[in-house]
Formats: sequence, C-alpha cells, structure tokens
Amino acid sequence: MNKELLKAKISGKIFIIPGIFTGIFFLEAIIFFKVGGSSAGFVPLIIGLLIAVPALIKYYCTNLILYDKKIRGESGFFKKQTLDAPLDKINDIYVSQGIFGRILGYGNIDISTSSSIFNFKGIANSEFFKNKVLEQIEVYKKEQIENQAKLMAEAMKNANK
Repeated sequence: MNKELLKAKISGKIFIIPGIFTGIFFLEAIIFFKVGGSSAGFVPLIIGLLIAVPALIKYYCTNLILYDKKIRGESGFFKKQTLDAPLDKINDIYVSQGIFGRILGYGNIDISTSSSIFNFKGIANSEFFKNKVLEQIEVYKKEQIENQAKLMAEAMKNANK
C-alpha cells in the first residue's frame, strides 16, 4: 500500500482576479434585476457564471499527490489528464512561475516521465512540492538498491549451500 506523503492543490490566490470580475458581474445582475425587471440582469449573471464555473471546476478537478513509491495527479474536467507513475519513471520535474506566481507563492509544475509530460497549473507552494518529489525519488532509489542488495546476498548465500 502506498503511503501518502504530500498533497498539492491549486492555490486559491489564482482566483483573485476571476473572483473580482465575478463579483462585479453578480452585483451588476442584482442591480439590473431590482431596477430593470426580470430580464435585464440575465446577461451579467450569465457572464459572471461563465467566469466562475470554469475556475471552480479547475479548482476541484486538479489534484497532485506524492506517495512513497509513486506520484499521482489529475487535472481537467472535459479533457482529463491523469498521471500515475512510479517515482523511478520520473525523468524531471520543472516549476515555472510568473511575476504574480512568485509574489503569491504558486507556480506551474511540469512532470516529465518516460512516456510524456504532464502539466499542472497554479499549484500552491510549487517549489516546495518539487523539492519533496526529488527528495522522495532519492529515498525510493536508495530503498530499491538496498532491496536488490539483500536479494543478491540471499541468492549468493543459497548458492553456496
């Protein structure tokens, strides 16, 4: 059974701008409903929903989890991208941050495996997650070498009997 070591989520800070615009459009819809009648507020309400719903879907549909022997991630709702790779199959992990990402503490994580590259955008504490993954890869490799050494020692011991 794999033991969960670290769970990364999308930073709530990336929703500041969409949240402001959603709030403005919802406020505008409320004002239009009160002043202009029933149909006047539907346009700003729909625009507000078109901003809010994709952001909420992105927030709830993105997960990135580091286990002791593998890494698992999911992103997307309509076009789902799933990563489920043993730590020894990870070639590299990259973090990119824009100016707001550096200020607010989030970044994009790209995980390169032997088969493809997986992208996770807006992950909170992305540099910390990257460092933990790289540390766990080293621990995992060391455990594999120790297990192989034990198996070889046992095989040699049995061969000498």
